[in-house]
Amino acid sequence: MRPATIFLLPALLVGLSLVAAEPATDWKPLFDGKTLEGWTATDFYKAGEVKVADGAIRMEKGSERAGPMTGVTSNRKDLPKMDYEIRYKARRVDGRDFFATLTFPVADSHCSLVTGGWGGTTIGLSSLDGVDASENDTNGNFDFVANKWHDFRIRVSKERLEAWIDTKKVVNVVTTDRRISIRIECYPSRPLGLSTYRTTGDVKDIAWRPLNAADLAEIAKLPKE
Repeated sequence: MRPATIFLLPALLVGLSLVAAEPATDWKPLFDGKTLEGWTATDFYKAGEVKVADGAIRMEKGSERAGPMTGVTSNRKDLPKMDYEIRYKARRVDGRDFFATLTFPVADSHCSLVTGGWGGTTIGLSSLDGVDASENDTNGNFDFVANKWHDFRIRVSKERLEAWIDTKKVVNVVTTDRRISIRIECYPSRPLGLSTYRTTGDVKDIAWRPLNAADLAEIAKLPKE
């Protein structure tokens, strides 16, 4: 082997290893971290203030009596309806109820991932077969830490809805023959929106990506029950 080749070979191998180690990504940002471009304050009755500060969307606590919900709704026209993931970071700043509930499309319907409702810890999907997250089979509890950023990810596929909080998978439900809907209070969040209830919450790093062949193959291997 020629000396020049010997010299270049280690550098080439390092370069190849870096390419192999770097994960492919096709996440599409939905929030630029600076403005509300692509979003509007959700039309909740007497909602709290919505603003961008320190790279996050802050949804201030709504009126205790008249308008307890505050939120933002996407006004984009290219949102997915099926075979996609959405991820975001959120934290509860003040209050004891949900602080970053995501309402998202599922084919021609919508569903909501509740993030700390009914007193602060309840999680799950609202609604399945007309039953809220507090009572259906996706019901669970999660101890959210005040002012701590938590990671959320939701995966929507043709026969299944899945969700993760931080590294824990908290929802894994087969949706075949299930009726998927949202509570009437979340109608203004359609087609895609984040909301709080009597709570101030921050959200950032909102993005989505289409599911690829590897994702769909992984989903197909999951138990059907």
